[in-house]
Amino acid sequence: MATILLAVADPSLRDACIAQLEAAGHASLRLDRPLASLVLSRTVIWDATCVDSSDLGVETLRTLAGASQPVTPVVGLGLEESALTASIPLPLVEQRLLSTISEVTSLVHGPASRAKPERLRLDPERRLAVSQGLEVALTRTEFLLLDVLYERRPREVGLMEVLQTVWGFTEGRGTSELVRSHVRNLRLKLAKIGLPDAVQSRRGRGYALTA
Repeated sequence: MATILLAVADPSLRDACIAQLEAAGHASLRLDRPLASLVLSRTVIWDATCVDSSDLGVETLRTLAGASQPVTPVVGLGLEESALTASIPLPLVEQRLLSTISEVTSLVHGPASRAKPERLRLDPERRLAVSQGLEVALTRTEFLLLDVLYERRPREVGLMEVLQTVWGFTEGRGTSELVRSHVRNLRLKLAKIGLPDAVQSRRGRGYALTA
């Protein structure tokens, strides 16, 4: 499964990209501001970026091209510029996006790098979080919480979904603090195996696992 960053302002084109990606089992991250790509790169790894000819797409392309860190392949949708790894003409033909993404990631990274080693592994039988040869035991609730975030990564999981999946309810006094306290405990334990910032809080959106 690949994670694709979308800097696509056109709603119809964006929806078509998401439909193709999700049908193939890939994940998509949607940008609403060009500079957000630099902030996102500190906590999330993606495999390729798609940009359209809108101001959002063009400015994101320039932002990534001028970044100091290595940049993943960038595919233009109805856009042709020298900074692009590849370009796809519009209208978007079915499966064209998927085949292009496969080609550019293979070209830039090589076959050996397609499967990135995971920083975090879960052991459900022993309720352990494992990373880099280190392991830490979790309570049942902590493991359920981490498992929810692990399955949805790198997407955010909203507060209501966390409450329903882990605790089985969404209403009641102190529900937000209940989640926050368990997230704090989980972060402390993950820090013991070298992952202090693995669980990120996204204001108004929920929590996301970046490991």
